[in-house]
Amino acid sequence: MTGGWSRRVVWFIVVCTAIAMFIPTRTSIAADEPKTVLILQSFNQNSKPWSEYSKALRQELERRSPWPVIIEEVSVITARADEQNAETQFVGYLHALFDHRPPDLIVTFGALGGAFVQRHRSELFPAIPMILTTIEARRVQSLTLTENDTVVAVRQKIPVLFGNILQLLPNTKTIAVVDWQL
Repeated sequence: MTGGWSRRVVWFIVVCTAIAMFIPTRTSIAADEPKTVLILQSFNQNSKPWSEYSKALRQELERRSPWPVIIEEVSVITARADEQNAETQFVGYLHALFDHRPPDLIVTFGALGGAFVQRHRSELFPAIPMILTTIEARRVQSLTLTENDTVVAVRQKIPVLFGNILQLLPNTKTIAVVDWQL
C-alpha cells in the first residue's frame, strides 16, 4: 500500500465511523424509513478527487447502513456567483429541497463547502449532525462549530511535499504554489 492510499483508507474509516455514530441520532423517524444524507461538494460533482470521495462514501453507506439511504449531492459552486445574495439564495434552495423533511446528516467535501456551511450553520438545519471533511485544519472556524458537528481535517505539510518533489526531481529549481483564501 502506498502512503497516499493508506492515508485515504484511514480517512475513509474515520468518516464512516463518524457517520455510523451520527445517523442513528434521529429517533423520530421509524427504523425502516430511509435516512437522507446531504453531500455538499466544493466543486462540481465530476471534479476529482472530490467525486471519488463522494463515490466511496455512497458505496460504503449503501453497504453498511441498516436503513435505506437517500443521498442528495449538491455543489456549493453555484453559491459563489458574483451576485451579492447568491449564498442566501442557495441556503433558500437547500431549505426548499428539504421542505418535506430535513436531512439526517450533512457531509461537506473540501474547503469551499466547509466554509459555506460554517458561514451559514445557524440557517442550515442547525440541529442536524454535520461532518466537514477534506478541509485544511487551519480553515476550520472552531467558534462556529456546534455540538452536532464533526471535523475530519487534513493538514498540508508543505515542507514534506517539497521534499518529495525534490527527491523525485532533484534538478528542480522552482516550485510554484497556488492557493486561495476564502
